[in-house]
Amino acid sequence: MDSIKQDDHLRYFVIYGALLVITHSVSHLLVHPSNVDGKLTNGQLAVNRHRYSNKIVGILHACFLSFAAIRCGLTRGFDLQAEEILATPPLEHFAVGCMMVYLVYDTIYFYWRFYILQPSLGVKEKWNAAEHTGALVHHYLGLLSWGFIYSGTGGVYWAQYIHLAEISTPILNLRWIMMKEGVRDGIKVVSVVFLVVFFLTRIPTTVVLLYHMWRSVDKWPSKTIAYFQFIVTFSFLVVNLIWFSGGIKMAIRAMSRKSKKKE
Repeated sequence: MDSIKQDDHLRYFVIYGALLVITHSVSHLLVHPSNVDGKLTNGQLAVNRHRYSNKIVGILHACFLSFAAIRCGLTRGFDLQAEEILATPPLEHFAVGCMMVYLVYDTIYFYWRFYILQPSLGVKEKWNAAEHTGALVHHYLGLLSWGFIYSGTGGVYWAQYIHLAEISTPILNLRWIMMKEGVRDGIKVVSVVFLVVFFLTRIPTTVVLLYHMWRSVDKWPSKTIAYFQFIVTFSFLVVNLIWFSGGIKMAIRAMSRKSKKKE
């Protein structure tokens, strides 16, 4: 992978995008969501098949980014100092581009599911600010931010630091599928593991990243882009804090319900 030249990236990005779509399609043929409570319509089950496929694609994509990020940390170290701002190691640079490809795939999937698939099946989904607006804002900002990084304005190593957060994504998607399938055995363990991994890979790591970004603002080729990346990273921290607090609240409610049942 390190031998891939930047001029060849477009070819590989097309292949990567095709692999995401193929994985989605094959998963759609193989998965068969359960109608656990018997209340889902055929249209809702059909939509869930695509949502399962999207989650599976997300798991595989997150595993690749996590591998690249961990490899970067083990082989080169996460040097967040100024002298590494413009460094573009091949695999890590390629991983930034792959993240952009995934964001394009996921955005197209979102619009297709919400405005084409669901209406055609008679399925109505209420627009939710946290799930829908938040996801789109995250994707658009991510595309712009990672586009700047990929184009050579700096931050390839920092992107790997952010990609460490993807370690929690497979656990999150697995938990989502387990809940949809009504799996109760092990769901508590998976939930606890997810919260711990989510916190460790997204909260303190981002705080450290922000500290180094702020100290190195003057070293960036463009201060405007440097401040933009700082704001995006800070927004990433805020969103993750909101999600983490929501997870803690859900865990507390679950524990309180369990204690009431015992009484």
